Amino acid sequence: MFEALIRDAAKRFGLGDKANGLLAALLSTIFDERSGGIAGLFAKFREQGLGDLFGSWIGNAQPKPIEPQQLENVLGANVISGIADKLGMARGTAIAAVSAMLPELIGMLTPNGQLPTSIPSGVSSYLGGLGNLGQAGGKVSHAVGSTVRNAEAAVPANGPPAASAGSNVWCWRRSSLRSVIAR
Repeated sequence: MFEALIRDAAKRFGLGDKANGLLAALLSTIFDERSGGIAGLFAKFREQGLGDLFGSWIGNAQPKPIEPQQLENVLGANVISGIADKLGMARGTAIAAVSAMLPELIGMLTPNGQLPTSIPSGVSSYLGGLGNLGQAGGKVSHAVGSTVRNAEAAVPANGPPAASAGSNVWCWRRSSLRSVIAR
């Protein structure tokens, strides 16, 4: 499922076999239940004013790039350092590779333009035996759907405010998480 992404990262950043570990660490971070899974990651991007950037990755074959400093602001320096340390690579290499891989990876995880509510079947094999590779003490959830349901329950019954014209806005609804494209 991710072979081309792994090959590209290995070649572009000189990672060799560490590209597999980096992908596993990214997936572990994306689906970490303590952070709310992929929906929680999206929320972190919105909090940093980067919701539109993340939105461009969803289901998009041509995702907009993210600067390493922007990504570090979202994930936190400790996550990047933890990944670099666990994989035995320079921190600068790790943040550059993660910045290059994450947009494409999110696109691959959202081929229908929807955030998954559970871990896709093709992802599970990359997560096996990771432990806390992505985050210190992290725990990968095999029930991301419950996280989405809990987040949906916290949204007011009348939903979030309306989107501005021309923007791509992902919003929570009590009934589902869906894309609203305001035109």
